[in-house]
Amino acid sequence: MMTISEYYDLTVCTDCLHVICNGVESDEHERAANGMAQLWKGYRLSPGKGYDDCDHRWPSDAEKHSYWCEDFGFSNATCQGCGDPLAGDRHAATAWPNRS
Repeated sequence: MMTISEYYDLTVCTDCLHVICNGVESDEHERAANGMAQLWKGYRLSPGKGYDDCDHRWPSDAEKHSYWCEDFGFSNATCQGCGDPLAGDRHAATAWPNRS
């Protein structure tokens, strides 16, 4: 049985977010997909946070939870999805272990 400690919350670049949601559609997406395949072998990635940790209580505060709870804006940090060192917008994603 998977436990909460077995997932990773990530901040990913826009290209990674597009690949996670839509698959590979361009050369930029292929670069991101290859990086994710190398960094996260044995995991599947999904958009958004694994669990709500933005202090909004469900369901009473559901209307307060928004795009900004999972979009981190511009960052100089390396993308945790593909490893790209270029600056840009970062978005929430979660890495879940593949089940055998």
